[in-house]
Amino acid sequence: MNFRNHYPIALFFPLLLLAQAAPVFSQTVIYVNYAADGANDGSSWGNAFNSLHDALSAAETGDEIWVAKGTYTPAVNGLSSDSTWFLIDKDVRLYGGFAGTEKVRGARDWELNPTILSGDLERNDIPGDLENNREDNALHVLYVTAEVSSDAVIDGFTISGGQADATTAPSNEFRTSGGGIYTSGEPELKNLRLMHNYAVRGGALAASAEGYCLVLQCSFLENGAAEQGGGLYISGDGKAMESEFIRNNAQEGGGAFITLSSLEIHRTKFSDNTAVNGGAIYSNNSIVQFSNCLITDNSAAESGSALYNYGGLANPGTLKLVQTTIAGNLPPAPSIYQLAVGPVAPTASIETGNSIFANEWNYFAPPSQSTPELISLGGNISSDESMAGFLTYTGDFNNTNPGLDESYRAAGAGSYCVDFGLSLAGLPEFDIDGNPRPQGYGYDIGAFESPYFNPLISGTGFPELDAEMILAPNPVGGLLQLSVRTGQPRELWLETFDAKGQLLGKVRLQSPTSLDQDWRYKPAGIYYLRLTDGQNALLRKVVKH
Repeated sequence: MNFRNHYPIALFFPLLLLAQAAPVFSQTVIYVNYAADGANDGSSWGNAFNSLHDALSAAETGDEIWVAKGTYTPAVNGLSSDSTWFLIDKDVRLYGGFAGTEKVRGARDWELNPTILSGDLERNDIPGDLENNREDNALHVLYVTAEVSSDAVIDGFTISGGQADATTAPSNEFRTSGGGIYTSGEPELKNLRLMHNYAVRGGALAASAEGYCLVLQCSFLENGAAEQGGGLYISGDGKAMESEFIRNNAQEGGGAFITLSSLEIHRTKFSDNTAVNGGAIYSNNSIVQFSNCLITDNSAAESGSALYNYGGLANPGTLKLVQTTIAGNLPPAPSIYQLAVGPVAPTASIETGNSIFANEWNYFAPPSQSTPELISLGGNISSDESMAGFLTYTGDFNNTNPGLDESYRAAGAGSYCVDFGLSLAGLPEFDIDGNPRPQGYGYDIGAFESPYFNPLISGTGFPELDAEMILAPNPVGGLLQLSVRTGQPRELWLETFDAKGQLLGKVRLQSPTSLDQDWRYKPAGIYYLRLTDGQNALLRKVVKH
């Protein structure tokens, strides 16, 4: 019986090519529902395969597999659970979250209809316990081979109960990594809940050096690792976006352990993760870029409750933090710990711009063979003095309370993170919540863009003045040239504020006018010029080098 359902996709050509035959490609959908009682050939929901194994075996490259809600466990492959997993060895698109009646994929609701892929073969796991009753669990829940390309998708599943800590020979990376998913391919991982998995490395997910790891809108919840990467262990390149790492645990890198990698992490949250070193993230000889990230309430017994950055001579460690909030991470460890090894400096470095550091102890770099670098791009706030020797660029604040609420957002319009960010090159267009940047009179500092205007400097409550104020050059190092024009001649006041909103001085102007101001002796930083007639106001930001 032919179970393959074909949906033609037409390719449209310009009028000049209508005479040519247009090829037609086919897409096959294979159905899986553990409760189906029809022909069980995968041809429809009524005739769905009961086993995901059968669907994966029947699928060809390019096929989609739709899996209905329910719990699915891999069958024991070989002699023991150490040889058990769902195998993905071709470019298929695997989707969960169906009620079992949908005709189009867009009609599914993966959160309302949980599709669970479980390594708990005997269904005897103890909730919250990653040690007991786990010896009979599957080695991996999903194993993705190196042949799998970026055309493959795994989307809309809860993945739990994997146990990659095989003690029998050979004890290699494959048998001790990636309890939830082990991948040496390049699949897109999207809308996944990876929870209650365990491994020696990469409790939830291990991505090997051969592949590229793309993680979108995934949750890593309460996973564990005996050694490295409670949530994620990655030794290849990749990107994580719009994801969260919550309450994961390991010796190194409670949330994630990144080694010999180049990784981008955007709009992602790390919270309540624990480790001995690197409570949230341990970066080992890697290049990692963070933007719009929230790293909070993590802890480490020794070093780096939020971040541990290690760099060696052969492979330096480089982190870049932009529009990121690192706050509320717990003592006794410093929030950021940086170690450089090797005689040539620097082998470890961190660049930071428009970011918040609000922890009991923000930064520490011990004496080592080479001195680690902490480089400011400007617009940073540190709540203590531990970064004062480094955060010296325009718009940096040391020993300053950023004014955050319990969710690490701006507590109000008077927060120091509101409107005080710099217009750095390549800033993200949206914040961690997807809100557009900037709002108000400038970029906010940290992961969140608030709707507030800073009342100390904005003239909130004043309608905008109908005037033109041109400043040049900006940034300024010496003379600042101002040109003020209005529709009709009128008397105005020009007020100068520092970055904290304190009034530094005011002069009376008769518009239209041009004038020069001497800024040579002003300290470097952010300033604001406000043009007002007492009832209306126009604000401009000035950066002094």
